[in-house]
Amino acid sequence: AALGYTPMAEQNGGYPSGYLVVASQNQLTKGVSGTAQTPITRANMARLTYNALDVPTMEQISWKANEPEYGIMDGSNGGEKKTLLSHALEVDTYEGYITDTYLVSGADIEDKSITIDYTKKNGENYVGDETFDEAEGVDAASFFGQSVVIYVKANEETDKKEIIAIAPKATKNTSLVLDNSEIKGFDKEKKEIKY
Repeated sequence: AALGYTPMAEQNGGYPSGYLVVASQNQLTKGVSGTAQTPITRANMARLTYNALDVPTMEQISWKANEPEYGIMDGSNGGEKKTLLSHALEVDTYEGYITDTYLVSGADIEDKSITIDYTKKNGENYVGDETFDEAEGVDAASFFGQSVVIYVKANEETDKKEIIAIAPKATKNTSLVLDNSEIKGFDKEKKEIKY
């Protein structure tokens, strides 16, 4: 319902079966287990919330024959992709490699900044690179050279985009600990650290 799928759920039988069908079709229940009439666990509620962040929302797009027409905002109908994360929370998601940080010897970026070469933005295939500041309490620089997912939001006071969370991509990274003074750069094409 929070994602706007009430009309579709009602067309599929209403509560609870219609809502469960629509939730399953949209991957909301991925990684969640339970049975009817059993209270939900904290872990399952956290997983449902996490899953809901990237599901395209459903919105009314027009009126036809005095009936509202709804569309899934997944970008396929000519509109933009809308999710709770990107539109309700105004957070952008990037997937790629951290290629430069303020900690790297000879780095040409500001203090508390990192550069990411990304291949996905908000779940869509994009290729580019951008530099962002770290939000208070976030240590993105320690992920230098790693494949990561970063979550970026505009700081209301400075209007600059800041990394509010970062996580390494599972099964994509191998760790090698080097002294900062030994790191000379990152080869973007080969995805290799120079030291």
